[in-house]
Amino acid sequence: MKSNKTIYLIIVLLFINIIKSEVINLTNQKQYEKYQTFSNGNKCGFQFDILVKDDSFSIDRIDLDSSAPKSLGQYINSTRFSTDRSANFLLLFSAANFGVYENINFTTIVNGVQKEWFILPKFTCNKIDSTKLKVTTVNKINMNPSLLGSKITGLIRIEGLGNENYPFLLSPNENPLYLIIKSSSNMNAAYFYVFISDPMTVLSNNGLNCSISFFESPSISFNFEADSIDTNGNISVEVLSPVQQNINYQLIGTYSSPYLLIKSLPNSIFSIYINNSIPEFVSQQGDFSLNNNNNNDNNQREVTYYFRIPVGMVDSPSNKTLQNKAVFIGNGKNNSIFSHNFSYFLFNLNASFPPSVYGWQSSSFINLNNQVFQISTMSTKIIQSNGLYLNYVVDHPFGLTNGNLKNCSIAISINPQPSYPYSTQISTTIDGNPQISFHTSDSVGKELTPPQLLDYSFTSLYDNYVLLRFSFTSSFPINMAVIGSLHLFYANSIVSGNTTNGTFECIFQLGSFTRDAINSLFLIDVKGLQTRYSTGQFYQLPSSTSSEQRIFNTPQFLNIISLDNIKSINFKYNDINTTKATYWNSMTLELIDSSVSLGEPIQILFYYSNFNDLEAYDLKLFLYWNNEKKHWSNDFQLPANLITGNVIYNIISGGGDFLTSTMFPDEWQLRVYSDAADLLGPVFSNILKLEPVKNNGEIKFGWNLTISDPINGFSYGHVIVRGGIDNSIYNFSFYSKNGRHELGETHTILMEVEEITISQEYRITEVFLIDSQNRISEFKEAEVNKNYDNSKRVNPFLYYLNDSKINSIQVETGTIYLNNDDKIITKLDSYHFLESIDELNQVRRVNISFTLEQPLPSNTIKKNTFPIVYFSSVHFTEPMIQSTSKFNNITNNYYVNATIPLKFSYPYKIGISIYGIINNAGYFNGYSSQQMSDSSFYYEIPPYNKTINDNAILYQGYLTNGNSKFIIIGQGFKQNGIISINVKGGSIDGSFNNFTLISSTSIELLINPNSLASFSIGISATLVNGIETNQIVVIPNIPNLIQPPVPSLTPMPTSKPQKCLGNPECGGPTNGYCKIGVGCLCYSPFVGLDCTSKIIVVTPPIVNPTKPETIIDVPKESNGNNITSIISIVALRELNSVTGEEIKIHYFEKWIYTNVSETISQYQSNITNGNMVTNVKAILQWFKNEENITFANQQLIMHPSTMKYTIEISPYSYSNALSNLQIVMSAQIQSNQDDTCSDKEFGNTTTLDNSNYIKLKVDKNSFYGRYIKRGIIDDRVVSISNQLLDSEFKITDNENTLQSYIGITVGNYKKSVIIDPDFSILLEQNSATSICKQSKGLTTGQLIGIIVGSSVMFIVILIIIGKLIYSSSKCLPIKILIYKMFRNKKY
Repeated sequence: MKSNKTIYLIIVLLFINIIKSEVINLTNQKQYEKYQTFSNGNKCGFQFDILVKDDSFSIDRIDLDSSAPKSLGQYINSTRFSTDRSANFLLLFSAANFGVYENINFTTIVNGVQKEWFILPKFTCNKIDSTKLKVTTVNKINMNPSLLGSKITGLIRIEGLGNENYPFLLSPNENPLYLIIKSSSNMNAAYFYVFISDPMTVLSNNGLNCSISFFESPSISFNFEADSIDTNGNISVEVLSPVQQNINYQLIGTYSSPYLLIKSLPNSIFSIYINNSIPEFVSQQGDFSLNNNNNNDNNQREVTYYFRIPVGMVDSPSNKTLQNKAVFIGNGKNNSIFSHNFSYFLFNLNASFPPSVYGWQSSSFINLNNQVFQISTMSTKIIQSNGLYLNYVVDHPFGLTNGNLKNCSIAISINPQPSYPYSTQISTTIDGNPQISFHTSDSVGKELTPPQLLDYSFTSLYDNYVLLRFSFTSSFPINMAVIGSLHLFYANSIVSGNTTNGTFECIFQLGSFTRDAINSLFLIDVKGLQTRYSTGQFYQLPSSTSSEQRIFNTPQFLNIISLDNIKSINFKYNDINTTKATYWNSMTLELIDSSVSLGEPIQILFYYSNFNDLEAYDLKLFLYWNNEKKHWSNDFQLPANLITGNVIYNIISGGGDFLTSTMFPDEWQLRVYSDAADLLGPVFSNILKLEPVKNNGEIKFGWNLTISDPINGFSYGHVIVRGGIDNSIYNFSFYSKNGRHELGETHTILMEVEEITISQEYRITEVFLIDSQNRISEFKEAEVNKNYDNSKRVNPFLYYLNDSKINSIQVETGTIYLNNDDKIITKLDSYHFLESIDELNQVRRVNISFTLEQPLPSNTIKKNTFPIVYFSSVHFTEPMIQSTSKFNNITNNYYVNATIPLKFSYPYKIGISIYGIINNAGYFNGYSSQQMSDSSFYYEIPPYNKTINDNAILYQGYLTNGNSKFIIIGQGFKQNGIISINVKGGSIDGSFNNFTLISSTSIELLINPNSLASFSIGISATLVNGIETNQIVVIPNIPNLIQPPVPSLTPMPTSKPQKCLGNPECGGPTNGYCKIGVGCLCYSPFVGLDCTSKIIVVTPPIVNPTKPETIIDVPKESNGNNITSIISIVALRELNSVTGEEIKIHYFEKWIYTNVSETISQYQSNITNGNMVTNVKAILQWFKNEENITFANQQLIMHPSTMKYTIEISPYSYSNALSNLQIVMSAQIQSNQDDTCSDKEFGNTTTLDNSNYIKLKVDKNSFYGRYIKRGIIDDRVVSISNQLLDSEFKITDNENTLQSYIGITVGNYKKSVIIDPDFSILLEQNSATSICKQSKGLTTGQLIGIIVGSSVMFIVILIIIGKLIYSSSKCLPIKILIYKMFRNKKY
């Protein structure tokens, strides 16, 4: 018999060795030629990817042959996946010495027997020769105040290795405060990030000096050019600490650790360390204005930086271990400004428990019960710990029964999973301490067949949301599917078939920085049997007749973006002044070779402060692919009052890599400016306790809370107050009264309790405040890890940390309940349950009503408190919570109406529990589901056993792709089952049948984004049976891309004061008035130095389709003449900025015309200078009515019948750095009248618009042009100059025709120019007189003048002669004669 067994074993071994295993080397070729992992080390790391297939037996492992050289070091053999027929192994050598490795042998172990030998290809560990490397810095370091407390990021480029296998980490030379980590590499070069934690340590006169050390090779130094910074500025430090008791600080709640407020000038840089590490940077607030050109420091307002000293574990507030923190602040090497040692405890909660208590399992629930003393008012955390770590947190009174906070019971019933695939612990954590636990065991039968994957597909939906659709078969009903390690889906996600043979549809979002987020798929059935499918794994379809093998692969949903492949990054506005205003902007990204992309959205993360935590971004933006323009773009909104400087943004690339904006050139930067920045949430500036006052059996008390947020302005918030013994809960919400009131606004929390209640302390246990820019402050008295760990949230009690009682008021009622130490507990009396199923809308409608035993005042329910009903799911998620209501204010009848989706806990039961029954004696009570069952109350809702997901229901709608696409998520979407999608709202009301059915849970509908309105959009679907589904609401976020104020780099020009002219002065009171020091200010439609010129309203000019020339005709009826004015753009001139001499002139030969609208025309032309083409765009806009506009941060009035020219110029290739560029324009006016005169004026306006004007006047009509003295140069407001060029161009002026050339000099620029002149026609009070026509004969007027003049002269002569006669004695005979002639005349 023994020999037969031996023979059988020999046959088996022979059979095993006859059938060969297949070994496939999947290793990337880059792995075979490596350099040391760290530049100053002498070890290389290699990773080999080996797939072994065997059709007969399972593969155990692969072993390294003992002959391998010792210089290879230790290796790690890990299994990525293993099935019955294949296994994938990763062989990792992390510490191989320099050298060449050949003939490295491995063998496969199959079913315990050595099977196949295989040899790794030759691989080499090379030593870096630093003398062959070239290191260059890519970017300039912007010492942005917004980066304080962050890692400043530089980028270097290294060339010379000749392949892509650069070290992952370069070693700084004796400086631990910066890291050099590889970003990307190719055959030509590699890029490395340089993360500088403290710039003070590497700061020098010429920038930031860093270096790289190498093993047995010289170090390489490099230098980042840095902005000018001030290390000697006045810096002060203020400490805001909790109250100090016995030399230690006692904390009062979440975020109550000490704060450091560091005040300095905006450009001051300093170092700060806490125990040799960087502290938690919280926020900034203050003045970051760049408009202060005065060197007097007294005129510069300070900036305040808020740092928090970390306190250790946030979710263990009862930890009494002493915390010690040493703080150092300096503004130079070894130059100390502030140092201090902090010692403090966390908030002392004194909670105590009996020895460890284990839970127990009934037929329906896992029950966690224990006794607890002196617990907090806050929360209970429920944890399921196994291969899948799940947890949720529920605020008290959940789980609290039979007592008060001094002494009570914990009773929680957990809806158990059908089974657990491995040993599992379910426990509760109260006040940060695990208290009650229940252990399950792995009872899965190994001989049973686990679930099997049949087919699968991935679909990208929108904004990193992915749809995974897969079909499966299972011997037992499926329980859950786990994608990666984060995304769980239960049987309620089955959209077709059943729980043993069906199809899942799972929608989930990929993480921003998670590498290989979809690296596996687990299928787990109700028996706990599971199958794992990993990326790259072979699997065979579960069919005895099929030998087909498939590979489980997950697609790449992120575009691979490298710095070398970025062609451009453009913002519509590179410079935005966010002072007290939010603005929309647009971002565009273009690749050199877009074929490498997937066309998927590109994810951009913006950081308004503190770049230390990559996940703590302030804005997530998705850029969408534009197939027509071959780029990605989208609009986004910037909040108000940001910190002056560059806004940091990261571009997320495939494989978890990212590119940060600090490595990009200036033209790819987004710069913001604010006169006063505010990243701080609202805080309490004053707190006044309203001490208890008794009146008519009631006691009133509370707080007056003054909320301060002087820059952004407070928006809304809420406060929760709890009783310190009975855990009664009171919620208060409030909204802004007056927004940015500098003194803050006061909100009153007024509480009212009856005198028949117990005496106790009432405490503010939770505060949430938010300002108009979504800056949040938050406080929670005893945190239990419920997503309140955002370091940028400040404690609203910031200025009251030294008063641990500021949030509490002791209320003495005078009522004492004595019951021989027995607890006075209020119990359920009667209980009713009613359920109905709404299958059309796939919900349960549940009604629960109950009464409570309240025979005495002591156990009567406390006024303004209400019990809470909890519905718990098998799916280990936070229960649904429903507060009860009273039927009226007299009876003790309570009820709750709940609408529960059929998917909730499907296909299993729903547990019911009630907590928060609080009486006047200060005791609370509650019932877990098990206790409800023990008391014969209705404790669970039975399972819903019918199929779900059949009826079409809409859940949510999303607007994406630049508001051009709706993604509708729901269920029951069937091919040919939906007739139309109905959209209501804005200008797109109607039904659409051009939708795309992506799956049974998702629909795509393309729309015109211009048809959207800012209010809500209603969406529903019409089915083939004529039924309309439920309606969902989508709130569009409509971009409003208006020109924001542009920051000024130079002092803006102002016109000199002028005298007020005219008679009457300034045209009289109807035309204008005199402003001392300015001149005449005219009322519309009057203009001019004396307000006697009047705007004429004329018909719009005829568009010239060949060039940007405007001809404005004034009809004869306006003044008796036909007047024509002509405006045109002539040329670009390059000038010597020193001598003013012309270097080059470029005339425009051809323009391309585009009709934009009825009143706007666009013209484009270009000139070529050397190898550069300069594009010029002119936008001509006609204003029919008076309108106010803004250009270059200046308000301008556009009068009726005004033509405005907006001229934009792209980069120009200057002959040298001393050259300026000048735009030449021509203005002309002419009349058909011969006998007239003309005038010409050029000067400064008096209308506070700080402009030059030109007036060409013929008779009583003028052509008026305004040239403002500022333009937008390289996205900044810069002063420009305007001058007459009549002496340099040939002009022909006469009595009825005038012409002038005006030069607009914009200086030397790099990127772009925008200027904005405008032109009008005026009617004058007086005629022109300067240039008149010379006449050959006398006109009628002239003849009349001569005759009248001669007659007058004759009369004058006669009068003179008469006077002589009358005065002289020699003329006596003549006097006698005259007397005789008139003596007899009768009158």
